[in-house]
Amino acid sequence: MKCEEVLRAIPLYLYGEVSPATEEAVEDHVAGCATCAREFKLQKASTRRSTLTSLRRVMRCCRGLLQECRGDLSRRIGRDLFITMAGWHWRLAA
Repeated sequence: MKCEEVLRAIPLYLYGEVSPATEEAVEDHVAGCATCAREFKLQKASTRRSTLTSLRRVMRCCRGLLQECRGDLSRRIGRDLFITMAGWHWRLAA
């Protein structure tokens, strides 16, 4: 592969969106080309930071959702709770 092709392929490579043949070609080229190796390293670090930022956003969302669900469960337990097993219904009063 030529440098231009490798530089276009790097983002796709980092997200696992290239064929095994292209993956191997990128790796071979980067191993022998200092310029592309440097760009690969920069994009990999950028991708990692972006992924970590996205993960932190998801974790904040999940934490809020978990707190909301716990609060909802606590409110429901504070009221009457119905349990159904094998067609029988039990009412558990708080």
